[in-house]
Amino acid sequence: MSKFCLQKDPVLSTALWVSVFVLSFGLAYAIIFSEVTLALGRTLSEHDAGRGYQDALTPPWQARLSLVIYVLTLVTIALSWYGFGIGRCIATVVLLFAGSMLWRRVLPQGHSRHYLKLIVTSMVQRYADWVRRGDHVRAGVMAQLLGKMGLELPVVARLPETSA
Repeated sequence: MSKFCLQKDPVLSTALWVSVFVLSFGLAYAIIFSEVTLALGRTLSEHDAGRGYQDALTPPWQARLSLVIYVLTLVTIALSWYGFGIGRCIATVVLLFAGSMLWRRVLPQGHSRHYLKLIVTSMVQRYADWVRRGDHVRAGVMAQLLGKMGLELPVVARLPETSA
């Protein structure tokens, strides 16, 4: 058998190869989603430089999911190196890269409605949460962003300021 396959611990080896397959999917999805929010954030912004409104558009769950995927990817690479050596580590990195490039062809493309639907749904949910909590500043800003996207929401009534 090849030294990249089941040399030392077959269970760990199999788990790592399955992890590479799953993580390459996750990496591709996270990268596409990030590209979509960057492009949309720049489109909504008056300035061409920087990320525009990318941070405001990115759903909180997507940021957490991306972080988990990136950490698990690093752990998989480290375990490949520790358990099987530098050759297996390099093979893992190459397969993660190749797998994510292949998954990008299978997953919805950046211009699909899939990502826009998830982004808008998250924005509307955050808007409703902030209105419910009385955070009219954040709700107002989110309403402006949704307005720039062509979605009109009810205007949030400003609370009169009280002096202390």
